[in-house]
Amino acid sequence: MKLISLKLTNFKKISNIADNTIYLNEDINILVGGNNTGKTSILQAVQKLFGTKNIEPKDLNYLVKNGNLKIEGNVRFSEEEVLAFFEIAKNQFEHQVTNQKIQEIAKEIASNNSHFFEDLTFIERKNAQHSRNKSFSSDILKKYAKSQEQDIYQIIFRASTILNATDFYNIYKSPLYLDSRGNLMEKEKFIPLNEIENQFKNQNNQVNIRGLLYALKKKKLDKFKEFKKRLLNVFSELEDVDVIHNEDIGEFELILKEKLRNNGTTEQVTYDIKDVGQGMQSLVLILATILLLKPHIVLMDEPEAHMHPSLINEFVKYLKYLAKDTQFIITSHSLVLMNEVGMDKIFHLKNDVAKKGIVINKIEERNNFLDIIKEIGYDIDTLSYIAQPCVYVFVEGESDKKYLLEFAKKANLQKQINVFNIGFVIMGGKNNRHKFLNLLEKLEKNILPIPFVMILDKDETSEENIQKFKAKIANTKNEIYYLEKRQIENYLIDMEAIKRIITKKIKPENQEKWEQINFEKQIIEFCESQKEHIFNNYISDFFANSIFLSTQKMREIFKDTKQKNLQETMDNFAAEFSGELTKITTKKGIELSKNTSSMEDLFNQKWENEKMNRCDGRKLIKNIRFWLETEFQTSFSDQDIIDEMIMPDEITKLLGLLSEFNIKI
Repeated sequence: MKLISLKLTNFKKISNIADNTIYLNEDINILVGGNNTGKTSILQAVQKLFGTKNIEPKDLNYLVKNGNLKIEGNVRFSEEEVLAFFEIAKNQFEHQVTNQKIQEIAKEIASNNSHFFEDLTFIERKNAQHSRNKSFSSDILKKYAKSQEQDIYQIIFRASTILNATDFYNIYKSPLYLDSRGNLMEKEKFIPLNEIENQFKNQNNQVNIRGLLYALKKKKLDKFKEFKKRLLNVFSELEDVDVIHNEDIGEFELILKEKLRNNGTTEQVTYDIKDVGQGMQSLVLILATILLLKPHIVLMDEPEAHMHPSLINEFVKYLKYLAKDTQFIITSHSLVLMNEVGMDKIFHLKNDVAKKGIVINKIEERNNFLDIIKEIGYDIDTLSYIAQPCVYVFVEGESDKKYLLEFAKKANLQKQINVFNIGFVIMGGKNNRHKFLNLLEKLEKNILPIPFVMILDKDETSEENIQKFKAKIANTKNEIYYLEKRQIENYLIDMEAIKRIITKKIKPENQEKWEQINFEKQIIEFCESQKEHIFNNYISDFFANSIFLSTQKMREIFKDTKQKNLQETMDNFAAEFSGELTKITTKKGIELSKNTSSMEDLFNQKWENEKMNRCDGRKLIKNIRFWLETEFQTSFSDQDIIDEMIMPDEITKLLGLLSEFNIKI
């Protein structure tokens, strides 16, 4: 039995739902959303629909005076379940129908949805009329009611009556609500196995994990072995898992065995389920209950609440395995769980002010996932740690990530380039790029299955050093991309776009003054004000790279100093270091011997043609904004420029590179 759809009218927190029918998956359904969006109410509605909880007047919210509270569900039975109903029904009639005919009708019913509903009509907020109904497809009932095959109609009608009256025959099993946060009993006295099953069927909050596992071991040994094997795979530190009935004290005992090293020797330690974390307790409870009771529908409210991300991964793997026979409806706030089950299993509940109700949507596109993340209170950066992106992108600052995503949106590439597909990692400045690359080179060989792109600011880096850095990842699936301009902010300095923005925003009283301004000249002046600072950086980088001594060379200089006194050590070091520097500077001098230009000449040759690209883009934009606010009482946002500008060719090229990783993977 699977619940195909659920329709709610005037029910609790979702009584004002804009579209009140939810079409469910037959395997896994994850309900996510902010607080008070009706996730738990949906679980309660399913319980009330199948009669495991009674519907009450207090369930009626938002109903002003009179009205109708209704929970409706379309259910799909398997052919075997329908045949089981018919087997009971046909024995109550004198006229026999052939088994072949019954199988044909069972198949027809199983291919249609059967209808359940729980209906309360309220007058003056008092329960005036109550009705509950479960029936096979009304279309089939109508079809055979009008046909000459009255025997078939009588059997179908009688089977519907049996279905509606009770689930005593256990032909279909009522949904099971699993509270993984129930109270674990410190000690469990022996009780009959059937009573253990009834506790869970009756939604008892006292959790008999040990008794449950003992019942599983006695009634379904193969399932217990399956449970044990999976648990040992998840918790690799465990040596063995077993559950016994200790007849001396009349209690169930769950024994977990682990080998520990103590003072150089290995000891086997045993402990109980109460001695482990709530994450493991939750997993044990959920798996054991489902394996023992084999419910058709399982309802769970945030089962992963106490689970570590790695444990959630294992939990979802087992959910997928169990979902062949069991339908799951689960509320969650876990990004790990959402990512593992897949977006097609996720339902997003959101209070839509415009539609005056709660809207439930399945997630159709990966970038829509971001709305959920924001609403349930996560920093989007968290995705970099828990999702499985197509590529990791290492950038120097938060602004690089911000503008890349904005440029992707402008280029209509947000489906390929977003924080779900791309795991952004902020390196925190140019000084960390070598450290990250060394780390990534090591990870590449053993651990990192996902390619990476390192996007770096050009700054004053020479072409020679760029090629040396890129050579470190030659012949790999990875990329190092140097921006042609100093920083990503330099690509926002589109003078024509800024002029168009200000022309639209300028106040009438400042219009004439604005038209008289030479905007390009003003921008150039801002650039020139940075020239000395940029020149000093240029000199520093030039000589720092020219006299760089590797750590390996430094170790060679110091290798014979262990047994020498400090004075002798320093004298030797000074001589060796001076000698190495002389070699390096002499080599550099020979390289530059034909160049009679001064350092300033070398810098100016680049500066005159590329000052807009070489200046500090962040500072330049800040200067432009301050000037516009002071002189014209107006300004612009980053988004204004991105919307107005023509996409730079290099940014288009970079976005194309990042998009390719979605195709390659």
